[in-house]
Amino acid sequence: MNNIIQRIAVAKHIVVIADMNPNAGSLGSASAMYTYILQQHKKVSFFCAAPQLNKKFSFLPWFTKIRTSFPNSADLVITLECSSLERIGADIECDIVNIDHNKCNTKFGKINLLDSKAISTAEIVYNFFKRNDILINTKMATSLYSGILDDSRGFLSSKVNENTFSISKDLLKCKADVSTCNTFIMKYQSLAGLRLKAIMLSKMKL
Repeated sequence: MNNIIQRIAVAKHIVVIADMNPNAGSLGSASAMYTYILQQHKKVSFFCAAPQLNKKFSFLPWFTKIRTSFPNSADLVITLECSSLERIGADIECDIVNIDHNKCNTKFGKINLLDSKAISTAEIVYNFFKRNDILINTKMATSLYSGILDDSRGFLSSKVNENTFSISKDLLKCKADVSTCNTFIMKYQSLAGLRLKAIMLSKMKL
């Protein structure tokens, strides 16, 4: 893990990348990492190749900073929950730090931080912060909590264990905005979705 910190320290322009079809695990982890890199006074960009992001993720810190064009000046890329190079959505010619929890993950980065036992990539990023004595602020805590909440399907997944709740408890102590996470991740419905539901109900026959 110190290799990641050392590589960040010498980089001039870092790009944090979420999966091209992201959930809160990918976007939340990327948002937390983006916050950390900003704290290091580094030039950093937030990239996601998705042409349109689900508005239910709009509460995440730095959502408005996400760009769809990959910067040419990047000399380090950190991918969060991109299970393959194809999931990045851009041609990468610089060093890659690959962080992922998916069972299908592969070592395509120069530095790989992988754990298929983790319930979310957010859990891996949380452990990275804790093991390196990195202070988790409110933005980082909210981002990581959203990832765990989404990947655990509201703590109903069979992969949920005592570690899941222990991490969540610590993120609450770090002032994660749990109420907003719950509202957007678990209860958000688009206007189009509500209209479709109305059409379905109107055509339903008992």
